[in-house]
Amino acid sequence: MLLSIVGQLLEGISGRGFLDEVINLYHNSKAIGKSTDIKALKSAFLQIVKLSKKTFVILDALDEFPNETRESLLSWIRELTVDHDAGSLSILLTSRPEADIEKSLEPLTTFSISLQSNIIDPDIRSYIQNSLGDRDGLKEFTNEIKSEIEDTLVCRSQGMFRWVHCPLRILQKCITPAAVRAALRALPEDLDSVYLRILNSIHKTQREYIRRAMHWLAFSAKPLTLGHLSEAISLISICPSLISFEDTRTGNSSTQEDRKLRLAHFSVKEYLISQRAAQGPGAYYHISEEKANLLMGHACLSRILRHSAQGTINGNKVEKKSFLYHSARYWFVYIRSIED
Repeated sequence: MLLSIVGQLLEGISGRGFLDEVINLYHNSKAIGKSTDIKALKSAFLQIVKLSKKTFVILDALDEFPNETRESLLSWIRELTVDHDAGSLSILLTSRPEADIEKSLEPLTTFSISLQSNIIDPDIRSYIQNSLGDRDGLKEFTNEIKSEIEDTLVCRSQGMFRWVHCPLRILQKCITPAAVRAALRALPEDLDSVYLRILNSIHKTQREYIRRAMHWLAFSAKPLTLGHLSEAISLISICPSLISFEDTRTGNSSTQEDRKLRLAHFSVKEYLISQRAAQGPGAYYHISEEKANLLMGHACLSRILRHSAQGTINGNKVEKKSFLYHSARYWFVYIRSIED
């Protein structure tokens, strides 16, 4: 996170040359293949802020920061608010309302907005209206049916865009007004129920494949591409609300095979690794990092052994986008993470 922020801020002052702290960071880390020191990064950040008239920092989804290191992040944010006034540094944070985050940041907050309140309902209504007007399978509905969908989803959403997204996919498959109304009466209560319904709808011939794919998507050392997972297109069509392509934000055009796959939302992984999933009706799809490392390490070694039976592997001739390259590069990362 700090590397990303420092890198972005440096672009804004690049015309004035690099700071000594930044040059030292490079020589003490990147240039010699070492990880960057957190303390040195914090120091570089402070120096860059001092050079700027006004700095804005936006940190999205603090609750997705790993629990074991979250306190150090919250502590750093507290330090920033003490060391700088609002005239030189403004920080925007977003998070679900988790107790440790609220307790730490509430005393520092100048202004807060609860996205779980009616404040966000007009935005959700706009999202639903746009979806009903644009998506195949939805735009053909009558205005009366669209109005019923809109009112029901806004009322049940509790401020969650993610929850609204999934029922809209369910409604796309409805052909008649009666089917739409039946689907609206049977809407899942929460995200757990949404994900369970999607998983339960997967055909038994595809269940094992999907379970393996979920392990890869949740814990792979590097995001997989279509080149790595040739069956990915069928995988996405099986459960589109759980798996999606990564957004291409760089503006560079990429081939279909190069596009990276990911779980559609952080809450998907959160559900799949939870004890709620392990002990409930969706237990078959419960995943864990330990099981994932075993599965991925085994798959990588199998791929290497299958190829090496043909003779020596020349690293220069292995396509970097291939699963063979991924296997050679990361098999030991998975294996050494297995405790037993």
